[in-house]
This record gives sequence, C-alpha cells and structure tokens, in this order.
Amino acid sequence: MKFGVFLPNGSNGYIPSKGSPVYLPTYAHNKAITLEAERVGLDFVLSMMKFKGFGGETGYWDACLESFTLMAALAADTKRIGLFPSVTLLSAHPPVVARMISTIDDISEGRCGLNIVTGWNKPEYTQMGLWRGDEYYDRRYDYAREYLTILKDLWRTGETSFKGEFFS
Repeated sequence: MKFGVFLPNGSNGYIPSKGSPVYLPTYAHNKAITLEAERVGLDFVLSMMKFKGFGGETGYWDACLESFTLMAALAADTKRIGLFPSVTLLSAHPPVVARMISTIDDISEGRCGLNIVTGWNKPEYTQMGLWRGDEYYDRRYDYAREYLTILKDLWRTGETSFKGEFFS
C-alpha cells in the first residue's frame, strides 16, 4: 500500500469554508508541503487540475496552478517522492500528455505517474467549448479507455496507429 497527499494547488486547498484563511495557491506552499511529505516518508503527491472554480465568497478553486508544470518543478526539487499530475481528458490530447509525462519522468528519474480525470464538471468544459455533449458523461470511460490505449502505445513504442470511435 502507498500513501500520499493531494496538494492544495487550487485556491483555498480543500476547504470551501470562509471560516479558515482564504488563500491563492503558490508554488512555494506546494513545494513546502511536498518536501515535508517526502521527509516523513509519504510515497507520492498528487495535484488536481481545475479550469473553473466554484466561486462564491471564497473563490473556491477559482485559481489553480497547472498540474503538469507544478509536478515538473517539484521533480527538480525532490529526490524520492512520486509525482502525479492530473489530466482532465477533454482538455489535453493523448500524444501531448504522453510527452509531458515522459519529460517529467525523465526530470524525476522515474518518479512520475498520472492521475486520469474523465471530466464530470460540465460548466468547466463548456466554458472552453470542450464539452462533447451530455451523452459523453455516460460514455466517458469508453473515451478514457481509448485515451489510455494511445498513451500506453506511445510510452511502449514511441508511436501509435490506433483507430477507434473517439481517436484516430
């Protein structure tokens, strides 16, 4: 079993209440948490990716450090801890993600993984014109299966000739 921590790379971390300090995410804060997690022997850190927060009085998750860039920076500042950026599948094409993960894995000397988010927050994707329709939600794991097949092909062989329902 492995243990890790979800980094507070979105505004206010994981506390939507105005009863605690309201803050914007910073690299310095996430780096300090990651270094402490590494020091106490945790196995990994994981960062989310949000493109639209929930607003309100606290601006919950309205600001978010980009997940892959954050993990690449942390890779250079750590020695042992695993690094897991999150990809929201509708926002990034599989070959681009494959290359970003490969780069972070190189920087970290083999410590990079990937958290796959199929996309559940319709307003987040609609604002960018990326929502594939309400039927997408029911088929999002079929989409993810094809996405993951492409990633694995690229990591294994450096190329893919995949042809499916969602990708070709």
